[in-house]
Amino acid sequence: MIKLVAIDVDGTLLNRNNQLTGETKEIISQVRALGVKVVLCTGRPFQGIQFFLDELGLDELGEYAISFNGAVTQALGTHAVIRHQSLTFSEFLEIETLSRHLKMPFHIQSDKGIYTANREISQYTAYDSYLNGSDINYRMVAELRGVPINKVLFVGSQSDLTKMIPQIPQSFFEKYHLVRSLDYFFEFLPRNANKGNALKALADDLGITPEGIMAIGDNDNDVSMLDFVGLSVTMENGSENAKQSADFITKSNEANGVAYALSKLVLQNSNIKILESIQ
Repeated sequence: MIKLVAIDVDGTLLNRNNQLTGETKEIISQVRALGVKVVLCTGRPFQGIQFFLDELGLDELGEYAISFNGAVTQALGTHAVIRHQSLTFSEFLEIETLSRHLKMPFHIQSDKGIYTANREISQYTAYDSYLNGSDINYRMVAELRGVPINKVLFVGSQSDLTKMIPQIPQSFFEKYHLVRSLDYFFEFLPRNANKGNALKALADDLGITPEGIMAIGDNDNDVSMLDFVGLSVTMENGSENAKQSADFITKSNEANGVAYALSKLVLQNSNIKILESIQ
């Protein structure tokens, strides 16, 4: 029996216009009425999901949200941070040096907004600011000491990032958790910061085993939580890596795929064949 559903936000919960549809909200409401916990599990900062938590009625005591790709877990209602992982300033300096070597723009996602030492602000940094309602703060590198660094993002076009990734030394993959979250974002996080680890820690707190958890995602940064849970669902628009981790492939985010999966697998309690194709 499913007791908790972890849902990614971009490319999963929201459509291409960054909106929650009425059908999705209604189905999630019905799922919650059964006593199933719904946890948004996103790469966004907490500020970037506050509006959707309010729309879903989730921002109340007893509920939780995982943000910054697993670096931060918060108890809703009070917004108290119950887990927080961040990069040290010396680790940031190592990553910032790599960004200059590879000639890739970067920015920091912090609890206090976006920070960058790039004099010319990338259009992708501006997009991240718009998406999450985060201020952009320009600082010299030395002035970033003391800023909480939840993650560092290298930003660029899809082709630029694709060419850049093979140039990253293997030592960075061993020291940090590296993941491509969107076509134009490549992220550096603390080694153990990922959605799967954050979801496992929360489930342990709540006394819920992986068999009682369903996760829905679409991209490579969702793979860790898809691999952890008992029932993994990937969107039709998902990455190949995410689809390889799926027990069930639902409709796309443009076709209310989250609502479809919840209806089929939770509300109807159907016996779905593994990797069933969508109708």
